[in-house]
Amino acid sequence: MTLKRSKVEKEMNIDNFMIYDFNPQYQYYTAGHSFDRGFSIIKLGDQQVQTLLEVEANQAIFPLAFSDKYLLFIESMYDETNSEIETDRKIVSYNESKNELTY
Repeated sequence: MTLKRSKVEKEMNIDNFMIYDFNPQYQYYTAGHSFDRGFSIIKLGDQQVQTLLEVEANQAIFPLAFSDKYLLFIESMYDETNSEIETDRKIVSYNESKNELTY
């Protein structure tokens, strides 16, 4: 397998906006705000950044592991006070062909 390096630059002037990667050489990331959330799964292409999936406002997703077939994430849920509901934390898989998270 040959890895291709890409350089994508965009200046974000938003406090607490985070981008998480599986591996800097892998093309899938999650992005979201640490307080307002708005998390999404994004994919970096040769010349574009594509938003694949946006999750609900009370969710956050963080990369966990990947293989040729699977993208695994930790899904965290939050209550109305912006506190994580730790008992609702799950490992989920992203299905790109169906564009959905499965448990």
